[in-house]
Amino acid sequence: MATKTEDVFSYGRLEFETDTHLWMGDNLMDWCGPKSILFLGSRGCGKTSILKAMSWELIYGQSGMVIQGTNRVLNYLKQPKHIGVYYRSEEMDSELWKRWGLKDDDKAEYFATYLEYVVIDLFLDALNKLSASSTTGALFAPPTKEAGFIADFTAICYPSGSGKPVLRDNTFTELRAYISQYHRDVKHAVNMNLTSIQTLASVLPRKVVLGEHTKKMVQCVRDHYPSLINTVL
Repeated sequence: MATKTEDVFSYGRLEFETDTHLWMGDNLMDWCGPKSILFLGSRGCGKTSILKAMSWELIYGQSGMVIQGTNRVLNYLKQPKHIGVYYRSEEMDSELWKRWGLKDDDKAEYFATYLEYVVIDLFLDALNKLSASSTTGALFAPPTKEAGFIADFTAICYPSGSGKPVLRDNTFTELRAYISQYHRDVKHAVNMNLTSIQTLASVLPRKVVLGEHTKKMVQCVRDHYPSLINTVL
């Protein structure tokens, strides 16, 4: 029987594979802690593999990729204490952003706003899927915690009430629908090359500093789900 053999050293192989095994050392637990870390290195040195290893899909066994490692790593995977989300910036069309006819400072602010809501969108998707999973749902019980979490998060992010999402059921899915529309509106403005500041102010969400809302969401997770004390975005 003929079999297909792929070169294990082929360019960019691990970056796009979805059924491989990743071996991680004890540093994984340090990287999954509540602090900022910058990974630098040439292509192929393992940055993507490390970041994927910290993502919730791998940590909670929701991906075809498998993490292997030391006994300490394997013990951590039995009872993880964080939720990590992974986003490839290459998914954006950088040329459209470059051509957007706004001042660089304005573009930078809208880019931060866009990225902020993309990350929150991905995080809410993770919370929703993990809470619905038969293997991880117990972390989010009872269901009333979900409504309390969302009520606290929206109250913290919109203290004056202006721009606060009006939610009927206070669910992860419902809040995600609002958040995803925010970053899609920014992307639409970029694609359409809208340049009028007045128009942008009327159709786009309030500009936020990168990390402004994600930090508040992380704090709400720690308040409502104490087992996830090391949640990182």
